[in-house]
Amino acid sequence: AQEGFRFLRVCWVRSAMVRLVAAAVALAEANRLELRLALQGVVDFQSKLGGGVAIQATYQDAEGPITVAAGKSGNQSASTQDTFLFGSATKTFTATAIMRAHKEGKLDLNATVSTYVDPLFMKGANQTFVEMYGPNATNMTVWHLVSMQSGIPDFDVPTFDTLMLTTAKNHSWTPLEILQYGATQPWICLPGDCVYYSSTNFVMLGMVLLSLQSGDPADWVKLDQHILTPHSAPE
Repeated sequence: AQEGFRFLRVCWVRSAMVRLVAAAVALAEANRLELRLALQGVVDFQSKLGGGVAIQATYQDAEGPITVAAGKSGNQSASTQDTFLFGSATKTFTATAIMRAHKEGKLDLNATVSTYVDPLFMKGANQTFVEMYGPNATNMTVWHLVSMQSGIPDFDVPTFDTLMLTTAKNHSWTPLEILQYGATQPWICLPGDCVYYSSTNFVMLGMVLLSLQSGDPADWVKLDQHILTPHSAPE
């Protein structure tokens, strides 16, 4: 029941954001003050649904950003200065980097995941990818990861979310540690037999990208991200 509520809430928030963007586009040519007031009205209304939620939204055009906020997280009111986790929005950047590397001839989408990540896994965990995830992973390809058809277990479960949050002050979880936890979860299906949203896919794709630069998982923090961000933006 808890997982069902969590899924419905995520779907509701995403739906609210779609409506918010549609409202912004419709009013794009209006007076910016009127636009700000209209957007504020949308988030004020949406933040009161579903038992209450904190929302921050930004509309960006050539004249600059318009940011609004509403609602509460616990006892803290949302503000336009709050920092929110970017979360799964980074998947689009990772997929872009993978497809660009493929276009440049640096990787083969049809190659097995093991082809790329095994040196990193051996260096950091003294195991190959298949040894960590089991025989189901043997024929998994890079394309299976990109298209969410790998069937790989999802690390993003409430138990691990709680563990990460409660230990965040003293421990920074590495991508390899996250993948090791994912390997403890049940498989969804064999690669290619289903489509299932698992965040493990994209952490693994990060490892594939890293393998094009280094054979050491500790070099994750040095991963070249210049193709994803403007040169003037922090990485």
